[in-house]
Amino acid sequence: MKNLLALATLAVLVSACQKETVINTPAEEFVSTLKFTVNGTVIELNGSLATYSYKGSAFRRAGNFSTGNYTLVAKDDGSVNSLRLPLHTDTVSATTYTVTVPTPNRTPDRERAGSCEISGIKYAGINSGDNFTLIISSIHDEVYADGTFSAQMSKDSQKIMITNGEFKNVKIVL
Repeated sequence: MKNLLALATLAVLVSACQKETVINTPAEEFVSTLKFTVNGTVIELNGSLATYSYKGSAFRRAGNFSTGNYTLVAKDDGSVNSLRLPLHTDTVSATTYTVTVPTPNRTPDRERAGSCEISGIKYAGINSGDNFTLIISSIHDEVYADGTFSAQMSKDSQKIMITNGEFKNVKIVL
């Protein structure tokens, strides 16, 4: 009986001295929101593409998902409205990204200043002066970004202005 009591006491002491490992991850995914205005119309592309769904937004690597430059990608489930803003960097940080097309660009890399599809009509950063500015104001929980953006894109000679762009909890897919 003394041996049993000694073993029980030893087990309590050992378990009390063990260190608990805490992993700092959110209990559940944050809700991703992304919205902007084009010609007075508000477009919302909410949800997360990080889970490879067909609606929402994410910062994804171009081409191979483990290497390459990051792009902010957002779309609705019907591909009527979408947005792509390439950051031209292999890391995402809280900073300002700006791209301006210096001369008309019709090469395969023609969407250097991004692209969008609004009501099924595709626009891109292809003409001189087309541009975008994306500001990542914060990165939280190591993989979620918040920020703002604006852009000017073209379809032939027609230009559109993207204003009041805002995103919250957009996941950076590593």
